[in-house]
Amino acid sequence: MLTVNTHTRLLLLALFVLLGSLQGRAQTALAQETLLFSTKEVPSSGGDTTRIYTITDVEVTGARRTREKVLYRELPFETGEELPLYEIVARCTEARTRLMNTGLFLDVDVRVASTEDNDARVLVTVQERWYFFPVPFVDVVGMPYQQWVKEGMPLANVKYGIRIKHKNISGLNDKLTLNLTNGYQKEAQLIYEGLPLDNNLNWTFGFSLQRGQQHDVTYGTEYNKPVGFHDGDRFIYKYSRAQAFVTFRPAIKTRHIFGIGYHDERVADTIASLNKAYLFERNAVRYPEIFYQMQYLDLDFAPYPTRGMRAEVMVHKKGIKAPVNLWQLSARASRYFPVTAKSFVNVLATGLVKLPFRQPYPMQQFVGYNEMFLQGYEDYTIDGVAGGFVKASFHQRIVDRKVAGPRIKRLPQLRSVPVKIYAKAFANAGYIYNERPGTNFLNNRLLRSAGLGLDIVLFYDVTFRIEYSVNGNGQNGLYLHNKNRW
Repeated sequence: MLTVNTHTRLLLLALFVLLGSLQGRAQTALAQETLLFSTKEVPSSGGDTTRIYTITDVEVTGARRTREKVLYRELPFETGEELPLYEIVARCTEARTRLMNTGLFLDVDVRVASTEDNDARVLVTVQERWYFFPVPFVDVVGMPYQQWVKEGMPLANVKYGIRIKHKNISGLNDKLTLNLTNGYQKEAQLIYEGLPLDNNLNWTFGFSLQRGQQHDVTYGTEYNKPVGFHDGDRFIYKYSRAQAFVTFRPAIKTRHIFGIGYHDERVADTIASLNKAYLFERNAVRYPEIFYQMQYLDLDFAPYPTRGMRAEVMVHKKGIKAPVNLWQLSARASRYFPVTAKSFVNVLATGLVKLPFRQPYPMQQFVGYNEMFLQGYEDYTIDGVAGGFVKASFHQRIVDRKVAGPRIKRLPQLRSVPVKIYAKAFANAGYIYNERPGTNFLNNRLLRSAGLGLDIVLFYDVTFRIEYSVNGNGQNGLYLHNKNRW
C-alpha cells in the first residue's frame, strides 16, 4: 500500500520529468533556430534577403532598472508582422540606434533568429549604464577659461560645489538634477524632467527651480571682453527663477516642448550707475516667460554623430513691458554626411534674432554664452540682437578600440572602456549685429576661423575636444572643450 508521502514523491518525480522534457524540447527548438542577423555578430549564413518571415516574438533582456514600456516604445517591431529579411535587418539597426539614443544604455545588441517554418524571433539585449552621478566641480565664471588663466587665475571668478544627477530615477527615463554651488556664486538648483503623463509616454512633465546670489556681476562688454564689478563684502546680484514645461513626443524623432516661467532678479544700485543699459536704470525686474521649442533628431548616435541630422526651432517671449520685453526666434541645424566607413563631414548652421533690437544688457548675450561659440573666438564674448554662423568640419577616425579596465564586480561597466579618436579639420564663419557696438570690434563684421583638432570619445558618450585654431584677426590658440556643443 502506498503512503501519502510515497504519492507525493511520485507526483514530484513526474513533475520533474515533465519539466525536464519541456526544457529539453525548448532547448531543441532553440538549437534548431538559425541566426539571421545580429548588430554585433556576423551570421554564419546570409540567406535570401527577400525571403518573408513572420515575427512571432519580441523579447528584451538585460534591463534591471529600466521599465519595459520605455524599451518597447523604441522598437520598430510588432508581433505578427510579415517582412522580408532585408527589412528586418534595417529595423534591427534602427532599433539599436533608437535605444542607444535614449542615453540609458552602454551597449545594445539586436538579434533575429528563425526556424524552418519562417517564424522569426527578435531578441534585444541591453547593457545599462550608470544612472547616479554625484560629481564635485570647480568652474570659472564671468570669463572664458583661457582668459582666466592669462589673468592669473583669480579666485574671485571661481565657483565650486556638487552636481547630483540621476538619469533614470523611476525607470521611465526621467531625470533629476540637484546643483549646489558656493564661492563666486551661491546657488541651489533643482531640475526634474520626464514625468510621464500618459501610458504611451507621449506626454511628459518637467520643472526647474533656481535660487542664488553672487558677489560679482558682469555689467558690460568692452573690446569683446566681459567687464564686471566685485564686492567681496556683500552679494550684489540675487535671483530666483522657476519654469514648468510639458514635452510631446508623438513618434520617435520629433519633440514639441511648451513651457512657462517666472524670473525675479535684483542688482545693487552700483550696477545701474555703471551701465545705465543694464536694466535701463532699474535695479530690480520681475517678468514672466513663455516658450515653444521643436526638436528633430535623426542620428546614428546622438552623443557623437557620424550620420544623420538634428535641428531645433525655438520661439521665446520674455516680459511684457520695459525694461524686459523680448521676442526671440532661434533656429539651428546640423547635418552629418558619411564619406567612408571611417570618415564624415559635418555642416552646422545657427541663426538668432531678438526683437525689438533695443534690449537691456543681459538680453543681448550671443556668442560666448551657454552653447553658442565660434572656434577661434573662445577668448571673446560677442553680444548682439541678430546674426548667425556656419561651421564645417571633416572628421577621420584614427583609433577605435576597447581598453581593458579594472575588474570590479559591482562596476562591470569599467571592465572594457571603448575609445575612439577622430582627427579633424574645421572652418567657421559668422556675423553678429549690434546696433550699439561701442568698443566691441567683432560686431557688424564677418568673423572667420579655421583649425585642426582631435575628438576623444570615451564610454560611448564622453567627449573631449582638443583644438588648435586661427581666427580672422590672425590670433591662434590651443583650446580644450568637454561639452558637445552646437
